[in-house]
Amino acid sequence: MHTLITYRAGYDTFSFSPFCIKAAWLLNHAGVAWQRQDENDPRKYPHGKLPCLQTGKDLIHDSTNIQKFLETQGTDFWGETSPRDKATGHAFIRMAEEHMYFFGVIDRWMNDAVWPHIRDTYFEDVPKLIRGLVTGKLRKGLRDGLKTQGLMRLTEEERRVKLEADLQAITEMLNGQDFLLGDTPTLPDYSVAAMLTAMHTGPLSTDQTRRIREDQVLMGYITRMQEAKG
Repeated sequence: MHTLITYRAGYDTFSFSPFCIKAAWLLNHAGVAWQRQDENDPRKYPHGKLPCLQTGKDLIHDSTNIQKFLETQGTDFWGETSPRDKATGHAFIRMAEEHMYFFGVIDRWMNDAVWPHIRDTYFEDVPKLIRGLVTGKLRKGLRDGLKTQGLMRLTEEERRVKLEADLQAITEMLNGQDFLLGDTPTLPDYSVAAMLTAMHTGPLSTDQTRRIREDQVLMGYITRMQEAKG
């Protein structure tokens, strides 16, 4: 029995984290027996991040490493995908995990209307007396990191335009088919659909959550992925 160490469920999703959602879907695809273990403090795990997979005495960190482990056990996430489509899929994974992800972070952590809800939900285990101080330092550190990454240097409208290009690319790929590369889920779907799942949920309605929720193509895709692997 494998144990997936994950952030807890929230906003009607498996986890607050899209990477934890992705990992759960990967395990479901693999058809292995697993259980969840919720964790609020990731600092004791490799890289200080979740998810992690406990398998026997080994601890496998990062959803990509979990994927690679499952592949060594015989799981196929690509089927008959051509080399060219695999290259396209790889690019979509990078777009989701290294670009779109940060829009979701900004919408939850840097939106002044949303932040108090995030603070009191994510960090409910921190005593109220010191919660503001602790989370304020975390938020400032994250803001500095997002400035280094680049998106926090842009205006809201500039960020909206950048995200819209990603969403349009996904919509175009889904034109006439259920999943990104065909009629069955392949590896990029686990990243892209998990990211969209996290990005359209939250404690408050925002421009970003509404943009995705009101898009029938994207919401249909999310629903199909949840039904297939959720």
